[in-house]
Amino acid sequence: VFNYPPEFEHPVDLKTHYIKRCVAISGDTLEVRDSQVYVNGQKGENPENMQFGYQISTDQVINDRVFKANGVWDKRKGAGGYFVQAKPEDAEKFKTLDIVKEVSQFKEPENYVNRRIFPDASKYPWNTDFYGPVVIPADGMTIQLDTMSVAMYGSTIRDYEEVESVTVEDYKLLIDGKEIKEYTFKQNYYFMMGDNRHNSEDSRFWGFVPENHVVGEAAFIWLSIDPNESFFSKIRWLRLFNVIN
Repeated sequence: VFNYPPEFEHPVDLKTHYIKRCVAISGDTLEVRDSQVYVNGQKGENPENMQFGYQISTDQVINDRVFKANGVWDKRKGAGGYFVQAKPEDAEKFKTLDIVKEVSQFKEPENYVNRRIFPDASKYPWNTDFYGPVVIPADGMTIQLDTMSVAMYGSTIRDYEEVESVTVEDYKLLIDGKEIKEYTFKQNYYFMMGDNRHNSEDSRFWGFVPENHVVGEAAFIWLSIDPNESFFSKIRWLRLFNVIN
C-alpha cells in the first residue's frame, strides 16, 4: 500500500492510497519480456491470481453466469466476441464451449510503442508487455546525466527527491539554472505492478514509488465490488476477507 505518487496536488500523506505488488526494489534491474517479469536477469515470481487480457471470439452471447462460473468478472463485449481479464487457467475453460471459436491472449507486440509508457516513449520505445530493462533508483546510487539518463530519471529527481530549484529542460537537469552532470539519489524507490497485468495503472505508466510514499503491506481483502452488477449483487461475497498472498 502506498500513496499514489503522481497526485502532485496533495502533500504525500494526503495522496490516495494505492495497492499494487512490488515486483522490484531499489538497485534491481527490471525487464518485462513477452509479458513475463524478469528481475536481475531471473524470471520473476508469478502471483497466484495473475490475470491477462484475452479475446474470446464468438458470434453468440455468453451468459453472465458462464463468466462467473469460470472465474471471470471483468468483461467487455465488442466486435467478434468478448475481451476479458482472466487467469490463464480460467481463460482456457472457454475453449471447451461449442459457441467459442478461439481464445487468444492479448499482447502488445514487441515493436509497438505505447505512448503512455514511462519514462519517455520517444527515448524508450516500450509497451506493457515488452518493457525495460530499467534500473530502480537506490539511496546513494550515483548516475551520470546525459540525454538518456535524464529521460529515464529526470522527472523522478524533480518530483520526489525534494531538491530545490530543479527543472528538466531539453533532456538536461538544471539546479538553480545550472546544468548538472551527475546526481546521487537520496532515497530508495520501488517498481509496482498490478496482478491484472493488462488492466493496471502502475509503475509502467507513472514511474517509481519513492520510499517516503510507502504506507504498509496489505493483509486481506475487506471489500470486493463487481462493477457490472447492482445493489447487493455488486459485492463479491466469496472474496471478502481472503488473505492477500
